[in-house]
Amino acid sequence: MPFIQFQFRRGTSTEWSNNNPILAAGEIGIETNTNLFKVGNGTSAWNSLPYGGIQGTTGSGSQGTTGTTGSQGTTGTTGSQGITGSGSQGTTGTTGSQGTTGTTGSQGITGSGSQGTTGTEGTQGIQGIQGPAGSGGGGGGSQGTQGLQGTDGTSIQGATGAQGVAGSGGSGGSATWKGSWSPSTTYAIGDIVYYDGSSYASLVNNNINDQPYYFKNYDNFITAGTFQWTAPPGVNLVSVVAIGGGGGGVSDVGRSGGGGGLGWKNNIVVVPGQTYTVVVGAGGAANSGGNGGDSYFIDATTVKGGGGRGGAGSDGAGGNYVGDGGGNGGQGTMGAGGAGGYTGTGGAGVTGYGVTGGNGNGGGGGGGGFYAWIQNGWYEAGAGGGGVGIYGQGANGAGAPSNSGTGGGGGSGGAAGENNPAGDYGGAGGAYGGGGGRGAHYAKVGAAGAGGAVRIIWGATRQYPSTNTSAGYDNVGPATQSSNWTLLALQGVAGNSIQGTRGPQGVNGLQGTTGSAVGALPQNSIASSYTVQLSDAGKHLLHPSSDNNTARTWIIPQTGTGVGQVDWPVGTVLTFINQNNAGVLSIQVTGDTMRQAVVGTTGTRTLANNGVATCIKLDATEWIISGVGIT
Repeated sequence: MPFIQFQFRRGTSTEWSNNNPILAAGEIGIETNTNLFKVGNGTSAWNSLPYGGIQGTTGSGSQGTTGTTGSQGTTGTTGSQGITGSGSQGTTGTTGSQGTTGTTGSQGITGSGSQGTTGTEGTQGIQGIQGPAGSGGGGGGSQGTQGLQGTDGTSIQGATGAQGVAGSGGSGGSATWKGSWSPSTTYAIGDIVYYDGSSYASLVNNNINDQPYYFKNYDNFITAGTFQWTAPPGVNLVSVVAIGGGGGGVSDVGRSGGGGGLGWKNNIVVVPGQTYTVVVGAGGAANSGGNGGDSYFIDATTVKGGGGRGGAGSDGAGGNYVGDGGGNGGQGTMGAGGAGGYTGTGGAGVTGYGVTGGNGNGGGGGGGGFYAWIQNGWYEAGAGGGGVGIYGQGANGAGAPSNSGTGGGGGSGGAAGENNPAGDYGGAGGAYGGGGGRGAHYAKVGAAGAGGAVRIIWGATRQYPSTNTSAGYDNVGPATQSSNWTLLALQGVAGNSIQGTRGPQGVNGLQGTTGSAVGALPQNSIASSYTVQLSDAGKHLLHPSSDNNTARTWIIPQTGTGVGQVDWPVGTVLTFINQNNAGVLSIQVTGDTMRQAVVGTTGTRTLANNGVATCIKLDATEWIISGVGIT
């Protein structure tokens, strides 16, 4: 019999699945990778056929015995972590009740001895950097560290001259910080006030409406030019107004000049004894229609009143300003522009027949008018623009009527612009900063703009635009200290002591460090970032030149008894000195509040090279810092 070999259709399970053919009826297909097979029926595709061929009838025999359990397969790979549950956190348990307060300790023994003899006076120490006064007893118990001595008669001890050891017993005077001096407050002996950069103590009772220090508190510059102004002793902040010169009127065809701008700025920091530049702008020249000059203090970016533009080239624009506030000068047209106001623009000049000149705004000068007349045709000559005063914001200057030849009204006490009655010439600008009027066509005579001005004032309550800025608040006498007050802190002046009135025997103060018999202020020189310690109270902390222009931060820790805190007593005095070329020094308070004197701002203070600052603890959480070179 001959050998016959059958070969069935074959392929892998993937190949079969992908091709999905229809097998002929009875045709067998084998999966070579699984050894399974299917038998075709001529109609169904591969994926629809069952495995194993033609199925017979279900057998009827009994179930065979269960085979032995195979060995356990290898462990599958670990599945990814499930989503975290979203249940809310349980409520916090109630706080336990506070423990009972410990019993109060008994009061210390009251001193009973007679008044001790006064110790011999120490030799005069070298003059130290002045800090605000610490308190000491006039004859009470042992001295504390720059703090209050026993409640015997209180002395206000300057930081530069620590008091020697006092005898037992004391008088019952008091020293109380009263904040900034007020003319309406009645002060008693020992009351301490802040006035214009320094601290003063009252020497009398019923002390009311008596300034601790009388001195000239203003300077006016009203002539064009460049000047040097020297900051007086004790003056650390000034307020300034600057008015630019008015533009000149052009001759023949063109415009009248624009008004000068006005700018003002408060709380400009100055250093006593240091000189500063003052520039007063001239008025624009007549006939040529020249521009007015800028006026400013220190430089044109600090505070400035810009000069008005001249009428040449049909310009005549008003001057601008730089500062905390102010106003641009008025536009020059037929009539000249008014000077800028303290809170608004100067008035524009008359622009045509039947049109009134603009009123000044915010105390600015009014716009000038013009005069029209006939001589071989129509000719118009402009009147001057109104000026503005230097003594703070006042009434607005009125704009001139049309075809009246009337100058614009002065604003805030400034001078009115010059009239131009039935003439062929322009009217000059009013002081300060008024624009000059143009000349008539054939006459060719334009008028000059008014010159500018700069006014500097100082004092704790003198600020533009109108707070005590008038001449009525100017002190014109020489520098004189009132006999009812004594100076405590003014840049290196030695401390003064004030003997309180005798009272009943006070409780002896806690034993402190022994005072020095000379007027030396101990030094702690630190060329690194630093956290101030309680032992630094009553010393001056020096950032030395040897640190070679390295910026440092010194931190005053929060008041308290916890970790990282210091239990600063009220009246603690800290003095900081930043030596030449030492580098910028930042003084920071954590937790407590530190305010800069006068301005009242809080937060970290920066002390410039050669700067001196004194920080005093006023109450449980507040410090005040003052000095020179602080920003």
